[in-house]
Amino acid sequence: MGFPEDAEAAATMPIPGPGTPDEARRKLDAMPIDALAGLFCSLQYLTMREAVDENHDAMRYFDRLPHEAPERAFALILAVLRSEAHKAVKMELNTRLFGALLYAHGDAVIGEIDYLLGELSKSGHPTTLIVTTDHGRGSRFAGHGGIAPESSRVWLVAAGAGIAARGYVHAPTQRRLADIAPTLRRLIGLPDDTSPGAGSVLEELLASGRSPYRPIVRDDG
Repeated sequence: MGFPEDAEAAATMPIPGPGTPDEARRKLDAMPIDALAGLFCSLQYLTMREAVDENHDAMRYFDRLPHEAPERAFALILAVLRSEAHKAVKMELNTRLFGALLYAHGDAVIGEIDYLLGELSKSGHPTTLIVTTDHGRGSRFAGHGGIAPESSRVWLVAAGAGIAARGYVHAPTQRRLADIAPTLRRLIGLPDDTSPGAGSVLEELLASGRSPYRPIVRDDG
């Protein structure tokens, strides 16, 4: 198999080894999703030496969750993202949950995201979706960085409130990932960031006219 096939097989394979004991699994299954998210976050701060048997049971539960209960795994991801957890904890979602969930149930996950965004729009909340990657891949899809300069090219999809429906857009000049933040600032009505290295607004993506978002009032006093 090639690299993409190997990666998919690794991400979707059943988790080896013993599962969570039945009693512990029933307890975790009955836990409200916000409480489960709190448990997930707290476990990310533990070292292996600090973990007791109960914590190991929970860790195995989370490892199997994307395979055995994808809807609950997705709800858990959303709850952790909504929480005040540290960024490093939220990044663990990629390692522990999201990668396996997307590979095993990608269509369902994307469908759920589409549904939630649609519900937000129906309820009068403007919603904008921007999807990109942190880097591209080398020509053989097996590496990135200095050894593969072509991996510096990435794609970006933008849709929703404040975005012009223009189809495929060629950037008028070389763009950087740093340009996304100032674009979002412009979109939600914040002043432009004029500091060095702040990036430039992706004007080619934005619709003309007023921002669809309510103005953000800042109190710098």
